[in-house]
Amino acid sequence: MSDPADPTVAMIVVQWFIKAGREGDFFDYRKPIDPGMEGVIGESLFRATVDDADEEASVFLNIGYWRSREDFYRAFPGSKRGVAPPQQEFEARPRRRHWLGPV
Repeated sequence: MSDPADPTVAMIVVQWFIKAGREGDFFDYRKPIDPGMEGVIGESLFRATVDDADEEASVFLNIGYWRSREDFYRAFPGSKRGVAPPQQEFEARPRRRHWLGPV
């Protein structure tokens, strides 16, 4: 369990590749994180524009701020470290999780 007095923040970026024309299905599937969930600080969802644009897919980045990685995995018990989540029908390819840390 995280300590609210600890200033540590675990940041995760989930990179979604959504089939062109299926963005509505993605928005129906992806629900915002409950701000009252233990360990969550906040999240933001962005649509990415990339230089080598893929005509077949839209890219979305979900940035989550958590008190710890353990809090994230407790909140999503079906998630496993190092294992990609099951691909949904509307995904052009599997989403990727990137944990961010200082350099």
